[in-house]
Amino acid sequence: QLCHDFASESRQLLRPKALKAIAEAKEKGQIYVVSASIDNWVAPFFQNVLVLGTQIGVRNGRLTGKFLTPNCYGEEKVNRVKAVLKQPREHYYIVAFGDSRGDKELLTYADEAHFKPFRA
Repeated sequence: QLCHDFASESRQLLRPKALKAIAEAKEKGQIYVVSASIDNWVAPFFQNVLVLGTQIGVRNGRLTGKFLTPNCYGEEKVNRVKAVLKQPREHYYIVAFGDSRGDKELLTYADEAHFKPFRA
């Protein structure tokens, strides 16, 4: 609930150009937000978008402090995308946007890559 509350109170953190690109891309196909951030924190910002992020342990409603998955950074971002693709890679045209070093491998994996396209 804290993550949902934070997202609803913090929409200003999202870049308007990024939100526009996501809205336009939704008309063309499936959207994934692939982030090294904790998925519980990121997912409430995006409706009807699959968030592939770092997963953390929760026991009895409390964070355990342990990752359930490898940190979703670098090559791990590519691994997460590959894991959700239902057909062989050649059946997809992947467009990726990134703004950090952790996006390099995903941008290389994509058919079309955009680095830092949302900065003002």
